[in-house]
Amino acid sequence: MLAEYRRRRDLSFSVCRSIPGVTCAEPKGAFYAYPNIGAALRKKGHSNTLQFSERLLAESHVRLAG
Repeated sequence: MLAEYRRRRDLSFSVCRSIPGVTCAEPKGAFYAYPNIGAALRKKGHSNTLQFSERLLAESHVRLAG
């Protein structure tokens, strides 16, 4: 299971890093990733994360909890 968790962590981190305007510190031991989407928000014209969350829900049917 440890190898599978590592694979999932690495995949999540890789996906985060591939999104323009998103940065993410590499997780060392945990599965959690905390991407910084500030630059991507500004690039898309959002002034805050609430606007981003509402657009994500409307367009992609993905809900974020905060």
